[in-house]
Amino acid sequence: MRRFTVFLVLILSLSICAFSVTGVSYNPRDIIIRPTDKSIDVKVNTEKSMPGSYYTGETLNLSFSVSEDAYVAILDIMPNGRVDVLFPNKYDQNNFMKGGKTYSLPTERSSTNYSLKV
Repeated sequence: MRRFTVFLVLILSLSICAFSVTGVSYNPRDIIIRPTDKSIDVKVNTEKSMPGSYYTGETLNLSFSVSEDAYVAILDIMPNGRVDVLFPNKYDQNNFMKGGKTYSLPTERSSTNYSLKV
């Protein structure tokens, strides 16, 4: 009986030590995402022919497709380093896209019609 009690105390002590690790923090920048060998093709189109310039207030018509099912994010990166997320947004929150299908913004799943202005 005494052996069992000592064994139980030892197991409990080890369990407490294993689960009582504190102060461990992770920096998201330290997480390395290892890409798979599988590639994905992405196509993005605007209605302007290349080279096309957009002017302030002009509507941007954007369509895109991916070759495989994927979660898509479209970012607007300004010269000063500011980054705006164009998609997903509050009207188009579902950014899971089926491979082989072409999507336009706003998508058909959008909760309201919106336009992208330059």
